[in-house]
Order: sequence, then C-alpha cells, then structure tokens
Amino acid sequence: MKKRTNNRGNRKENTYFSFNTYLIIYAIAILIFSALAVAFFMSGDAWGILFLLIALLAAFIALVSPLYFQFSYKSVTIVYVLGDRESIPWTSVTSVIQYVSWIEQFGGFPYYKVAYGHKKQKFYMNGEITKSRKNKKLIEKFYGGTIL
Repeated sequence: MKKRTNNRGNRKENTYFSFNTYLIIYAIAILIFSALAVAFFMSGDAWGILFLLIALLAAFIALVSPLYFQFSYKSVTIVYVLGDRESIPWTSVTSVIQYVSWIEQFGGFPYYKVAYGHKKQKFYMNGEITKSRKNKKLIEKFYGGTIL
C-alpha cells in the first residue's frame, strides 16, 4: 500500500494508491489471442479472424478500464487508461454495492459500484472500483457506511 503525504499549509492529507490488477489479465489475453491469430493466419486457416477479434475486444476493454484508484479522506479518484479522471467526494456517496460473482451475472470481473449523484459522463465512467482485498480495505477505511 503506497502512502503519500501532502503538506499544504497546516493540513496533512494521506493519499493511498491501488493499481487495477485486472489489466494484467487483459494484457495476457491480448498476447495469447494475438499469437493464436498470427499462428492461424500463417497456416492459412480462417480461425485467425476469430482470435484477432477476441484480442481486439480485450484491448478495447483494457483501454476503457481504470488504471489505478486514489483514495483520500476527501474523495476517491478513478484514473482511467485513456487519461480521464473520475473524482467522487465521499460526502456525495450514497452507497457502495459489491457485485461478487461474474459467473452469475454474466458480466466482467467482480467490482464495487459507488453510487453517487453525478451528471452524464463518458459511457465507461460509472464509479466502478475493481474488487480486491486492498480496495476493500481502503473503501472500509474512508467510506463511513457499510458495503452492501
């Protein structure tokens, strides 16, 4: 857990960073399916198109995923791979909901959904924090309520 202290005047603010470890899985998937696509294209088989499409899908998902999360006593900031930032003040958070099993809901990996009042942003900026032990610990530390 990386801790950074900012000294601005008389106040100290502790900031914690958490990397999105799911990006490693996406990178491995991109490499595997790209290699399979090249192998099938070299042998003249049409299955290479399918593997190329799967690799491109994994690359797209990785591009719109969060890169890291920045937790502080004031807010949580989600920084995306494309450079966008979504800053969520803890005072505006109404609830944090845990989506546990990706098998049951046919979605992606497990995540926490931070519900807060916000205006329409880009389609991938929706207050989702990847589920990990570190993120759970940081959410419990900074968010006053319980995770549903």
